[in-house]
Amino acid sequence: MKKRISVLWIFFVIMVLLATPLSFGQRDFHMVEKKLVEKFKMADAKFQKGKDLFVKEKYAKAETELKKCLEIMPEHAEAYFFLSQIDYKKGNLEQALANIEKAKNNYEFIGQLYNFTHQERLEALRDEQMRLENELPQLQDALARTTREEEKQKIQISINQIKNSISQISARLNEPIPPALQIPAEYYYFHGNILFKLKNFQEAHVQYKEAVKINPRHENAYNNLINLFFMIKNYEGALYWVNQAESNGVEVNPELKKAVLKGLDK
Repeated sequence: MKKRISVLWIFFVIMVLLATPLSFGQRDFHMVEKKLVEKFKMADAKFQKGKDLFVKEKYAKAETELKKCLEIMPEHAEAYFFLSQIDYKKGNLEQALANIEKAKNNYEFIGQLYNFTHQERLEALRDEQMRLENELPQLQDALARTTREEEKQKIQISINQIKNSISQISARLNEPIPPALQIPAEYYYFHGNILFKLKNFQEAHVQYKEAVKINPRHENAYNNLINLFFMIKNYEGALYWVNQAESNGVEVNPELKKAVLKGLDK
């Protein structure tokens, strides 16, 4: 119960932060808020390291870093998501199920933190852009006053570098804020895979349906839905998902489709 109250309080703090345009150095940025963001940054650094190790298939080391992340911030949804995949690979399905559920339950909370730190990075980029824009006229003035050719070349190189940096910053500032609050289709798809392995086919079906609802081009989720209906000899249901997949430009496993059509002919 205490943990539930703590999570609700933290979530309330984040909502207040997002509702009020704060910068990291403002006086009304209370210590509890600052500590929360710093805590998230420390945890996320461990997560990123664990994620990189996971991609390199160094699962034992990845698991260690992901658990370190959760020791710092037990609400880190993405750490749970990758731990769930590691447990799945180890055949620890019950733990994999528990972790994917935690990942989904905490995703909105962590999404709020990602969005907040994203805004913080944007503020830092704006400050850097302003600094460069103030530096540029000084260099242009120096270029106009310089008579030595070698010095002119050096100043021109600096001007070009600053202009290029300003252009890159402008492009980054114009990027849309990532839609971090919606649970990704991949979470539902993987949740479905765990349930499928546990032979909980009805619940797996629900998860796969949600995956294709979020991402109508999720090939694996469609094929798994088709396979679920094929397994119980509901060929009409399987054909429905074949048609849904193909209408969204998704390639269906040709052998599976052939088997469904053959089942309908019987």
